[in-house]
Amino acid sequence: MKRTGTGERLTVRGLALRADLSNGTISGLCTGAQRTLPAAKAERLAEVIGVDVLVLFIPGGRAARAAAAIPTPRAVPA
Repeated sequence: MKRTGTGERLTVRGLALRADLSNGTISGLCTGAQRTLPAAKAERLAEVIGVDVLVLFIPGGRAARAAAAIPTPRAVPA
């Protein structure tokens, strides 16, 4: 993965333009109103930001639902 590492500031509009996404999509992701994106769009967004897609999103589908169903480990007495 290539990381730009420039620290360049981006506006919602600028990020949307560079990732070829709508302003509403970027705004929704920033506010939490939208939590998912199709894989191709998520990859474009991650590329523009300069991070791996897994930094931004948890993969969806059956595997993600199964992982969410795994109980959290609890401490046991010694």
